[in-house]
Amino acid sequence: MQLRSPGESRLFYQKKVIYKYIVMEINEFIENFADQFDDIEVASLTPTTVFKELEEWTSLIALSVIAMIDEEYDVLLKGEDIRNASTIEDLFNTVKSKQEK
Repeated sequence: MQLRSPGESRLFYQKKVIYKYIVMEINEFIENFADQFDDIEVASLTPTTVFKELEEWTSLIALSVIAMIDEEYDVLLKGEDIRNASTIEDLFNTVKSKQEK
C-alpha cells in the first residue's frame, strides 16, 4: 500500500468529491430529461444515449426539453444547440457552459 502525503490525500479527496458532484449533476439532468417523455424509463438513459434516436423523440419533445432547461437550469437553449448535440451528455455540457457565462 502506497501512503500519500497530506497534500496528495487532500487532492485525491477533492477530485473524488468533484467527480461525485458531476455524476450526481448529470444523473439529475437525465432524470429531468426523461420526465419530458411519456414512455421512457430513466434507467434506460445514460449520458451517452443519442437522444435523437429515441423512438419518442419529436420536435414537440425538443420544445419540452428546451422549456425544462429554461425552467430548471435558467438557460435558454436555441434549436441550434439541440441540433449540435448528439448525446444527453452533449446537451448537459451545453447547458453547463451557458450557465458559466
